[in-house]
Amino acid sequence: MTTRALVEAALVGTARQPDRALAALGAEDPVAELVARASDAMPIERRLLLAAAASDACARAGRTSSSDIAAIAPAPAEARAVCTAAASTLIAELIALRPRLLLREALERLDAAGGIVAPALLPELLDTRDELLATILPRVIGERGRWLTELAGGGDWLDAEAPGDEEARRAWTEGSHALRTAVLRARRRTDPTTARVWLAESWTSESAEHRTQLLATLEESLGIDDVEFLESALNDRSVVVRSVAVRLLARIADGESARRFVARADAMLDYEPPASTSRLRAKLAKAIGRGDAGTLVVRPPEAYDAGWERDALVAKPPKGVGERAHWLVQALALVPPAHWQERFRASPVDLVRAAGATEWSFAVLQGWSLATLLTGDEAWASALWDAWYERKLDDRTTALEAPVRGTMLLQLHRRLPRAEAEARALDLVTRSPAEMPFGLGTLVDIVPRPWSATFATQFLARVREQVNAAASAAQWTAGIWFETLVPIALALSPESFADALDFERRLGELGDIPPAYRRKLDELRDTIRLRQRIDQEIRVEPAHR
Repeated sequence: MTTRALVEAALVGTARQPDRALAALGAEDPVAELVARASDAMPIERRLLLAAAASDACARAGRTSSSDIAAIAPAPAEARAVCTAAASTLIAELIALRPRLLLREALERLDAAGGIVAPALLPELLDTRDELLATILPRVIGERGRWLTELAGGGDWLDAEAPGDEEARRAWTEGSHALRTAVLRARRRTDPTTARVWLAESWTSESAEHRTQLLATLEESLGIDDVEFLESALNDRSVVVRSVAVRLLARIADGESARRFVARADAMLDYEPPASTSRLRAKLAKAIGRGDAGTLVVRPPEAYDAGWERDALVAKPPKGVGERAHWLVQALALVPPAHWQERFRASPVDLVRAAGATEWSFAVLQGWSLATLLTGDEAWASALWDAWYERKLDDRTTALEAPVRGTMLLQLHRRLPRAEAEARALDLVTRSPAEMPFGLGTLVDIVPRPWSATFATQFLARVREQVNAAASAAQWTAGIWFETLVPIALALSPESFADALDFERRLGELGDIPPAYRRKLDELRDTIRLRQRIDQEIRVEPAHR
C-alpha cells in the first residue's frame, strides 16, 4: 500500500469511499495479507489505521542509513572497579528511600573505596534528579555514566566536574556556568595565576550573579597576588560582588586593603587592662569567675564616611538597629579577631568579657563573631559561644537580638574544635527548653559527624535518662526526643551501632509508649541496620578513610 493511497483515503473519508484505500493493496503486498486477516466485523476505519501502522513499520524497517551518519562511539573503558553484586543490590534498595541520605552515604563510601556503581543502576540513579546526589553522583557513575549523560542529556542537575588541563580552556570559554565555575575553582588549586587571568578577561561580560559566584572561587589558594584584582572588584556596581571581594581581602593579612580595614576599626576600640595584682590572686579570681577582664572602650562612628561604600559597608541599617551600631558591626567584621588579641595583649576570653560589660556589647560581639566565622579562629569561637549563651534575653532585648543570638550560637558551634562542640552539646541535652538556644534537631545536626564513640555513648545515655524519667512520671514531655532519633542514627560512627541498637531495645521495653514514638524507635533500628549493611557491603581500606 502506498503512502499516497492512505493519505487520499483519509482525506476523502472511509464513509464515502470505503474500499478506496484497501483497493490499492497489491496481492503480494504483506500489508494486504495482514489486513485480509482482520475480521470482517472490524470497522473499515480500524482496518485503515491498521494498514497505515503496518505500512509505516514496513517502510522504517526497510530504510537504510545514509553514509554520512557517524556511528556512536562506545563508552571508554572504566578506570575504577564496579561495586559488588551485594553492594549493587543494597544501592538499588536505597534509591527508593526518601530522603536519600543513606543512598548518599553509600555512594560516598563507594567513592572512598575507589569504586563505581553497576551499569544497570545508571538509568534510575540519573533519573532521580535529587540535589542530595548532585555532588557525589558524578564521582561514582564512571565512564559509562558520563557517556550516557552526554549521549542522552538530562545531566544539567549534576554538579559539573572540572575537565582535564587540555579541555579546561575550552570548557571555560564555551561551557555552562556550573561547568565554568568548577573549572575555575579547579584551576585555582593548580594554577591560581592563570585562573585569575581567565576571570579578569571575562569579567565585564559576566552578569552580577555570575561575577559573585566566580569571584568566590578565588578563596582557593588566596594570596597577596590576588589583591590588585580584588581591589578592582571593589569598583563593581553590585554591592554583593563588593561584599565578596571585601571578605576575601580581609583574609589577606599583608594586603593594603586589610590594613585599611584594621585602621578603620582601630579607631573604634581601645582596651584598658585590669589593675595589676598578684598572679595568685588573679588566678584565683579568674577560677571562680570574678577576675577583672579589663575595660573595653568603644567609640562607634559618629557619621557615615562616603568612602566606606566602596568597601561594601552599607549606610542604612536594618529596621530596629541604630546607625552607629550598624556601622560598628560592619567595621569589626572585616578584622581578624587575632588582631585584637595581639594589639591589646589580652586573651579572647578577657576581651569578650570586657566587651560584654559595655553599652555596645551586642554590636561588638556581633562584629567579632562575624569576623571569627570568616577566619575560623577556634579560640575566639569558644569565647564568643560562651558569651552569647550566657547573654540572657529579657524585656529590654530588641526584636532582632534573639534571632541574632541563636544564629551566632549555631554558626559558632560549627567552628568549635570537636571536643568542645561535643562537650557543649552534652551540657545542652539536660537543659530545659527555655535554656536551649535552638531546637534539639539542630543540636544533633551541628555536632561534627561522625560522632566520636565516647560522645555517642554519653549522648544516648542522657537521652535515655530523660525518656525514662518521662515514662516513670507517665508524662511524655520528652517525646520531642523521639523526633531526633533518626538524625542521631545518621550521625553515629560504625563503632556506635551496637550501642544504638541497645538503646533502641531498652527504650522499647518501656511500657505505654505512644504508637507514634514507637514508630520512631522502629525507624532508628531500621536506619542503623541499613547503615550496618552499608559498612559491611562497601568496604573501605584504612588508607582510603
